[in-house]
Amino acid sequence: MPRPNTLTQLSTLGLLAATLLHVTGCSNSSDNVSLSASGTVRDSAGVVIVEHEGLPSELPLWTIGDSAEVRIGSIDGSGPDVMGRIVGLALLPGGAVVVAEGQALELRAFDRSGSHLWTAGRGGAGPGEFMRTISHFSRLGEDSLLASDGGGRTMVFRADGTYARLVRLAEPEEGIGRSRVIGALDDGTIVSTYYKLMATTSSEIPTGITRGPERVGLLDSAGAVDTTFGEFRSQESTIRVSTGASGEISSIEIRRLTMGRASVFAVGATSVVAGETDRFELFRYDAAGGPTIVIRVETPLTLLSDDARQQTLAMDSNAVVSDTLPAFGTVRIDDAGRIWVQEFVPVFEERAAQWYVLDSSGTFVARAIAPRGFDPRVFSGDEVWGVRLDDLDVPYVERYRIQR
Repeated sequence: MPRPNTLTQLSTLGLLAATLLHVTGCSNSSDNVSLSASGTVRDSAGVVIVEHEGLPSELPLWTIGDSAEVRIGSIDGSGPDVMGRIVGLALLPGGAVVVAEGQALELRAFDRSGSHLWTAGRGGAGPGEFMRTISHFSRLGEDSLLASDGGGRTMVFRADGTYARLVRLAEPEEGIGRSRVIGALDDGTIVSTYYKLMATTSSEIPTGITRGPERVGLLDSAGAVDTTFGEFRSQESTIRVSTGASGEISSIEIRRLTMGRASVFAVGATSVVAGETDRFELFRYDAAGGPTIVIRVETPLTLLSDDARQQTLAMDSNAVVSDTLPAFGTVRIDDAGRIWVQEFVPVFEERAAQWYVLDSSGTFVARAIAPRGFDPRVFSGDEVWGVRLDDLDVPYVERYRIQR
C-alpha cells in the first residue's frame, strides 16, 4: 500500500506520468513476463501491460513556444473574436480552426492568420441551432464537424459551417443517467460515454459524495452502441435530492468536488485512451475493442493538507473539496497518436502544468512545458492550438510551435 504524502510533495507527484519509461519489447505468449531496463512488461492474453515503480532521472524536454504565433480573441467590442466560453476546437483541411463558442452558441471559423471566415449556429431548437449549451465539439472524419447541445442532440456540420444532418443517438439504458459524445475516430465512428446515476428506481439515487459508473462506447450508423469499452468511475460529486410533499423527486442537484477525482477520456485518430485520476492507469482501445495496452505506475497517495484545504476554501467558500489529490490532470492524443498526460496542479497554485508524452505503445517520449494557463486541444505536426485564459478569465485561442 503506497504511503500517503503531504501536499509539499506534489511537485514530485506531478512527475508521475513520466514514469512510463522506454519499453524494449514483450513476449507474444500469454502471461509471459519480461524485464526491461526501465520496468516490467507483461503480455497477458494479447494485452500488453506496462508497469513501473520509479521516476526517470532524465527526460527530454519539449517547449510549447515562447510566444503565440497566432492569438484570436478580444476583451472589447462585439466581433467574432470576442469570446466568453470556448467549448472546443477543430482543425479543417487547409489549417483553418473552428471554435465552438458556448456563450453565444455559435461555431466560428478563422484562417491560419486568425482572420474570421464564417459563423454558424445560434440558440434555438431548429436544424443547426443549439439548445441551452454546446456540450461537445470536435472534427468528424476528414472535413466535417460534430457538435452536441444541451438538448441531447448531436449534429453534423460541413466544413463551410452549413448544417448537414442530425445524428440520432439511441436511448440510454433504463435508469437515470446521461449520455455524452466525446469525439470521433478518423473513419467517422462516433465515440460516446454513458454515465449511470442509478440502477432502477428513483429511491436508489445515492446521496452524499459518490461516483457513478461511466462506460465508453462506439456508435454504429444508426446511433446505437456497437462496441463497449470497460467501465470507469466518473467525476467525484455530491448529490442532493429534493422531494415534494408526497415524496416525489422534485430536483436532483449534482455538484462536482473541487480537485476531485474523475474519469478521463481522449479520442485520437484510431484509438481511445481512458482512465481514472485516482491512480496512474491508462487503457488504450482501438476500433476493434480491447484494451490493447494498459499502462500503470505505482505512485504515493497524496492527502490534502489542512493548509491546502483552507487555501482552496479561501478561493471559493462553497467549494466541496476531496480529501486526496488526483494523480494527474487530463489526457490528450496528438495527430501522431502520442499520449499527452497533464501534471495535476491544485487550483491555488499559479504555475504552468507540465505534460508528459508517450507514444501509442507506452514508450516514454518527453516532458513538455506549456505557457501558464494554456490548454492544448488539437495538434498538427509541430503546431498545437489551444485555449488560454487571461487574468480576467477571458478566453483566447492561441497557436504555438512545439520545440522538440
